Amino acid sequence: MSIIIILALVFGGGTSIVANGSLPGDALYNVKTNVNEKVEGLFTFSTEARANFDAELVGKRLEELEQLTVSGHLNAENRAKAEAVLEKNLSSFKANADTLEKNKEDSKAVSVKSNLEATLKAHQRLFLSLKSENSEANPEVGSVIVKLNSNLNLITSERMRSEGRLSAEANTDQEGSAQGKMKAAQNKIDEVMKVEARLKASLSADVLASAKAKLQLANQAMVDGKVELEAKAYNEAFLKFQAAMNFAQEAKVTFETGSRLEVGLGLIKAKIKAKVEGEGEVNSKVSNEGRNDNAEDKSNSYNANYLNVDSNTDVKVETKPLDVNGNVKVRLGL
Repeated sequence: MSIIIILALVFGGGTSIVANGSLPGDALYNVKTNVNEKVEGLFTFSTEARANFDAELVGKRLEELEQLTVSGHLNAENRAKAEAVLEKNLSSFKANADTLEKNKEDSKAVSVKSNLEATLKAHQRLFLSLKSENSEANPEVGSVIVKLNSNLNLITSERMRSEGRLSAEANTDQEGSAQGKMKAAQNKIDEVMKVEARLKASLSADVLASAKAKLQLANQAMVDGKVELEAKAYNEAFLKFQAAMNFAQEAKVTFETGSRLEVGLGLIKAKIKAKVEGEGEVNSKVSNEGRNDNAEDKSNSYNANYLNVDSNTDVKVETKPLDVNGNVKVRLGL
């Protein structure tokens, strides 16, 4: 029986299922984070699995912030709600990663930290891309990026420290660990290639190129790891294979999150286009009816104005004066 079905049975009425799609600021967001996700966590039976589950939740928090950004609903209050839960997820992750190190499971500690680092890096690029889409982006996006950069620097430092411990330890089965990591890395790459095949038709050229570049790095790391393995440099091989998994994870997040964001942006931009075209027709008609021989300059410009796409999506749109081809210049405000 799936976790979702169990949750539905426990809470009844589909409330739990509906809560899974909620975002910070929604009425059911607390059900999602304090009930649903805690029940899901009960199905992680090892420290490594719990740490990876925490990393997955961190990724969900960042996806929520991205969705709020795209929809135009990111504000200080919603950002604070998401980041408060994110900090709890990170705290739980750290506790589980520390437990792995205390138990001298350094290879697993490296693995979970690398997984989280790859997820943070992928979302960092997505947020920077969202910000670059608009020169006057929502200032809350900048606040998210600052916090994200801080967390990324911290986990990168922690991962490097764990790698140092791994390299120094006297592992009696270094070859077996390297072989196991090689298989895991190849499985991860194969998984991501299936994700690419499923989503590539919905991705822009830029997102697709970014993700594919990470896959190429993953494949190169696999080649380098096999060279180290043949040279019996087992710890170095392990770290190369771990790097391959990291690059593959970054590619996966880019494929999946990039696809969802582009769908959202596509819908919003389509609404904006229809709205602006309609506004342009009305203004053109009014201008033509009210113009005279001395009002030619006024007929070729619009006053700056802000429109709402619909009642649920507050997207700021500024219409600029017509260009030389008679097109309205539009700026999407996220």
